[in-house]
Parts: sequence; structure tokens; C-alpha cells
Amino acid sequence: MNGSIKKSIIENEYYEKVTGHNDIQILLNNTNQLLRPYIENTDLYKVTINGNYVNTTNLHTVFSQRNKGNIPYSVAELSLNIHDRNVSREVIDEKTEDSIIEISKNLTVVDFELSPTVIIESDNGENYIILEGNKRAVGMHLAQKTENLPITRIVLGKTKLSWVSMLKQHKMRENA
Repeated sequence: MNGSIKKSIIENEYYEKVTGHNDIQILLNNTNQLLRPYIENTDLYKVTINGNYVNTTNLHTVFSQRNKGNIPYSVAELSLNIHDRNVSREVIDEKTEDSIIEISKNLTVVDFELSPTVIIESDNGENYIILEGNKRAVGMHLAQKTENLPITRIVLGKTKLSWVSMLKQHKMRENA
């Protein structure tokens, strides 16, 4: 395993590389093909992480801030906007927002194994983008001050792509 993954958001040294065609196909299906542009340039690992990964400084969702020129949402800012009921309906509809709030109240009923969270780490290990599990990650962030966040399994991808290249996959640009 690449050393930069070991010092990122994983809980311990346990990991399992995702290599099988069936596993890759399942991940592609789960992410609505969002993973496809990363496959050739990214090593994927099943890792155990502490729920506090949501505090990672540069954790972003694939939801974009259309009111700010299509830049990615940081999980911290998105959860704050949901908490303050200040979310643009162009970005997240009311049903999605309600779902995130419900998840934040019932983290124990979320089955991460059946529907894995997929996060891609940029080439320099400074930025992360969530391809699957946005609602769960934001829900965990909303709950972080009152609950012990669960230790869980996710798929973490370490990519050779730069952050700018990653954003281009989602028609986003960096916050200028």
C-alpha cells in the first residue's frame, strides 16, 4: 500500500486492495458510474476508518455550490448550511436534506457494508471527494458533536490525478 494512504484517514493498518472485476463493477454501479473516470489512475482499498474522518479538512462532496460557480461543497460547509436550513434547492432538494437529517439522528441503522462509502484521495493527499455516501458523511458530520461516530468500512481510492483533474470529472472548478 502507498505510504500516503497509511497516514490519511484510515483507522489502522488493515486494508484490502479492490482488484476483482466483480467488485469494481459493483462499485461502478453503486456510484452511478462516477468512479469510471478514476479507475485507470486510482488504487482502491477497503479500509477501516473512524467516523471522525468527516473532520478531515478538505473532505468534499460531489454536490456542487452552483451559487458559487460550480465549486465543490466541503462537508463542513454543507452540514452547516443544512443545520442552518440555508441550502440552495438547486443543489439539494428537500427530500435529500430531510434524509441527511434523519441519518444524523440514526447513525446506527446505516449499513455501510451494503452501501459502501467511496472516497477518492487526490494525488498529494490533501483533498478528498466523496463519490458515494454523501448523505451518510454529511449526516455523520451533523451528529459529530453529540454522538460517538461509528468505526466503519469504506472504499478509499488513492489516485494519481491532481485535485484540478478530479474536479474536472464533475464539471467543477476550484474556489478562486
